[in-house]
Amino acid sequence: MILLLTLSACTIYQSPERKSFESESPTFKIQSLQKISCSSDSVQALARQSRLITVNNESSLWEHIVENKSIYESNELNKEYCIYENKK
Repeated sequence: MILLLTLSACTIYQSPERKSFESESPTFKIQSLQKISCSSDSVQALARQSRLITVNNESSLWEHIVENKSIYESNELNKEYCIYENKK
């Protein structure tokens, strides 16, 4: 009973750093993306900056910065590149 009262009196504080950390998580990024289109050409050549988000058995997910916008692209094993955007 004392434990229940103690737990109900607690509040959870989430710092700005924690929110940023969670939004940078590869799992978070993948879950918030939806496939838009696929092509045999990559947008990486247009990017001024790129970073690897995650790798699995079949593909890798990259974030490319093109004209100050993030473009998420997967590189599939079959040499197909798919563009993703954040779900709205």
